[in-house]
Amino acid sequence: MSAPLTHPAEPEDDTARPAWTRLPVVGIGLFVVLYALAAALYPGGSTADPATPGFDWSRNYWCDLMGEQAKNGTLNPARPVAAAAMAILCPSLAVFWAMVPAGLRLTRTWQRVIRTAGIASMAVIACLALGGHDAVINAAGLLGALAMAGTLLGMNRTGLHGQFAAGLVCAGLIVANNAIYHYGIARDSLPVVQKLTFVIALGWVAVATVSHGRRLAAERGKAAKRDA
Repeated sequence: MSAPLTHPAEPEDDTARPAWTRLPVVGIGLFVVLYALAAALYPGGSTADPATPGFDWSRNYWCDLMGEQAKNGTLNPARPVAAAAMAILCPSLAVFWAMVPAGLRLTRTWQRVIRTAGIASMAVIACLALGGHDAVINAAGLLGALAMAGTLLGMNRTGLHGQFAAGLVCAGLIVANNAIYHYGIARDSLPVVQKLTFVIALGWVAVATVSHGRRLAAERGKAAKRDA
């Protein structure tokens, strides 16, 4: 016999929303600020053109900001800022994966799978600065795909059709990133596709986080009324 589905509360009032449920949104905001700062500090060069001055948003990758040396061969002052951005983003997204399953109509088994795979994915991607780029990306991607699949299943079952559709777009962009990177399809477009994926995926996480926080607040409000 399969485990019973859990039924999330309907959203009501946001006043009882716990502060910790806002952590993913705050972390994403800080990541964006630090990303922009790191890009401003990047001395120059890309894989396509090592002589390019500064960070070229159409040619440089996020990982260029993480290197000890810039692509033009000089020391990279953006590295500490980019590392700080990752140090904030990874635990912020780990909190998202830990909390979001409880707001979805899923079996407890699926909830555990999403939490475990999602948090493990963030732990792996946090090791990116240590080297082994391809192995880290592939391992984190597989774990993240499992967490994403379970989350989309839950959103569909819960009736969150807008978030479900946006999540499918995110998943499609992630697949496109991997296809371009591994198979060289339209390789010149990858830096732009990567940044578009960042914007849409992190926006999706932020919206899902707010939605979950409101549902949790509604659940607490109903519990308080029952106890009154």
